[in-house]
Amino acid sequence: MKNLLAVLGITLMVGMAGCSTSDQRQAREQARETGHEISDEAKKAGHEIKRDAKKLGREVESGDAATIAKVKSKLAADAGLSTMASVEVDARGSLVTLSGTATTAEQRKAAEAAASHVDGVTRVENHITVRP
Repeated sequence: MKNLLAVLGITLMVGMAGCSTSDQRQAREQARETGHEISDEAKKAGHEIKRDAKKLGREVESGDAATIAKVKSKLAADAGLSTMASVEVDARGSLVTLSGTATTAEQRKAAEAAASHVDGVTRVENHITVRP
């Protein structure tokens, strides 16, 4: 952007050497207007990029929320897992992380198995600790 304005300025200065004062003022004003137009377009593009990035972030977050809901539902539905003391579920894309506590090693393993069978989950990190 700055390079474009510098080139435009140098070009105008070289071209203005043989011009009248009136022509030089008019050329400077045109250059200023063109610079403002370019700056405005760059700002507009920047705002559009930020808006699109935020939208994408919300879509990713809502996808993660859906995965978390599916895993929690699966944990509650599977036999023996609805009575788990405290399990937290997090998702980042297709990775699900389980943390918290279970009362038995079998519940810990069952939670991991249940989470791994949810559509969209390709990997499960099991950080559940057993506390009888």
